[in-house]
Amino acid sequence: MLSNLLSTNYYPMKNKIYLLLLLCIIVISCKEKDKTTNEVTKFYQEKGISFDKELEYCIILPEVGCIGCIASGVGFFLNNKDFFLKTQKKNFIVFTAVNSKKQLFRTLELTSLADFNCYLDLENNYLVGGNNSIYPLVLHLKNGKIIKAEYQSPYSENILEQLEKDLTK
Repeated sequence: MLSNLLSTNYYPMKNKIYLLLLLCIIVISCKEKDKTTNEVTKFYQEKGISFDKELEYCIILPEVGCIGCIASGVGFFLNNKDFFLKTQKKNFIVFTAVNSKKQLFRTLELTSLADFNCYLDLENNYLVGGNNSIYPLVLHLKNGKIIKAEYQSPYSENILEQLEKDLTK
C-alpha cells in the first residue's frame, strides 16, 4: 500500500521525500520509546525485581537528581496521596536514592509511610543507572510486566500530568 502511494504520479518527487522523511522520524521516535522500556525491563529482570500482577503503575522517585523533575514528582505524590494508600493495589511508589529518611519525610509532609503502598529503597536497587537516573521513572504495568517505561525529564512530555489524568479516570 505504501509503495503504491509513493509510486503514483499524483505526488511530485518533493512530496515523496517529505513523506519518506516523516515516516523515518516516526519510526525512530517509536524505537527510542521502545529502547527505554526494553532497557528498564532488562535492568529489573537482572536485579530479580518483579511487580505484583494487580499493579498498573509504579513510580520510581529518586530523592536526589534533577531538582525540578524531583520537585514535580514530589508534588505529584502530594497531590495524589489517595491513589497510593495501602487500601488500593493498582499503584505503587518507590522512594530511592534517599540520603536522609528524616528529610524525605519532611519533604513529603509525613511522619511515616505506613499508610501507603510504597517501598523505601535504601539500597538503590530500583534506581536504574545511567544518565536518566536523576529523573522520576513511571512504569506502566500489566499482569506484572512492564509495558511502558517513561522518564519525567525536562525533555519529556508532561508524563506525570498524563499519569494524574489516567489515575483520576
